[in-house]
Amino acid sequence: MKTFNIKNIKMKATLTIIASLLTISIFGQPQLKEGDRLTGIRFQTVINHHKKSINVDKDFKDKLVIFDNWGDWCYPCVRDLPRLDSLQRKFGDKIQILPWTEDPMATAKNIYDRINIKYNMIIPSAVEATKENNLGTNATNAIAKVWWYNGEVVAVTATKDVNAENIRKFLDNGRLEIEKKDFPDIDDFTVSRLKNNVLYAAETPVIRIKITKSIPGFQMDMGHASINENSKIIGKRFINYSLPGLYNFAYDAKGVFISDVDSIDFEGFQNTNPEETYCVEITADINNLMNYHKILENTKFFMRQALESTFGFTMVKENRTVSSFVLREIPGNERFKSTREGKEVWDKTAYYLNIQNLPIDKAFHAITSKLKNRKNGVLYATNELKYKEKISIDIIAQTDNYRSMKKALASYGLDLSVEDREKEVIVVKKIEKANG
Repeated sequence: MKTFNIKNIKMKATLTIIASLLTISIFGQPQLKEGDRLTGIRFQTVINHHKKSINVDKDFKDKLVIFDNWGDWCYPCVRDLPRLDSLQRKFGDKIQILPWTEDPMATAKNIYDRINIKYNMIIPSAVEATKENNLGTNATNAIAKVWWYNGEVVAVTATKDVNAENIRKFLDNGRLEIEKKDFPDIDDFTVSRLKNNVLYAAETPVIRIKITKSIPGFQMDMGHASINENSKIIGKRFINYSLPGLYNFAYDAKGVFISDVDSIDFEGFQNTNPEETYCVEITADINNLMNYHKILENTKFFMRQALESTFGFTMVKENRTVSSFVLREIPGNERFKSTREGKEVWDKTAYYLNIQNLPIDKAFHAITSKLKNRKNGVLYATNELKYKEKISIDIIAQTDNYRSMKKALASYGLDLSVEDREKEVIVVKKIEKANG
């Protein structure tokens, strides 16, 4: 196996906030970066592995290790595990992808067991791991993936950068060049970070707000500042966001809205074209706690005003006939009704759904929450279950896939269909200017 001269590794890495921070100091040193020493990592409880515990320095000597923090609460993290497993299979013993989670053994093992029914993964996972006990830190900031080799951090990258091309580059050359595009001081609100191509700027006695065109060369990101003992400023900063994303926040649309506007694509929630994205910065000085709560209540109001003035669109509620996921019983089939009283359980990942003793409304939301998105083309859901007791079901299915869920739910006597229903919906509309 090829060895690497760590001293010669010069790496530019994209830092992305996603999971939990690994650091080398229990006193909250800055986030990990290329060149940091990181040794003594031990995981006492490991699943899906031939050993019950792992000593990273010893067990993975001369291997590229990629740490991946995940949890049952993080839907994208769980969905990414099979992809990471495919990279492990591709590169074999040259690398070790090592997921770790703070989830308890039972929760983590249940998720792995469900995924393995379809994928039979070979990557292990450390469980019941904490930043303090296993990684030597109490820091609260977060990172995506940490690349490690023989006790040294050789990269800290975004999830998308953990791919076959970049792994091969490191194995071949002992280094990895990733263009750094992070926005400097995204959470620093002492000065304005939006200075060029200003489209809107306004200041009230309470709030300052600015909208600009996109910033070339930077990725979409969000900054947030709240009151603390060291700062008297609260704020929110959106960098290179699509218009749907900005309107979604300002109007609390929760991603579920339709558009009557033809002149702009309000379906493009994840617009990656920088020329079609925008930046928003909202800041306010805080004098006292009452002032703090007042500002929080009014921030979105001022943002709505700014967006409407700049782009000429608003959002309103209307009754419309729309496509909807409809859930009802299959006549003569009542297997899903075999529930019992007890603790409410909602255990859901990308690959299975286990709910026990949930009231109808909660059960309906658990079944349809991942289905309602633009990928499926259906944004709404209608509960037409006549049964009003608690429901218990345990299914294996891709929980954001209509056909997969429909088939699995049928085994419990539940029918999932797509039909037109009248709903109160949020609609994007063009603001008509008054004559004269």
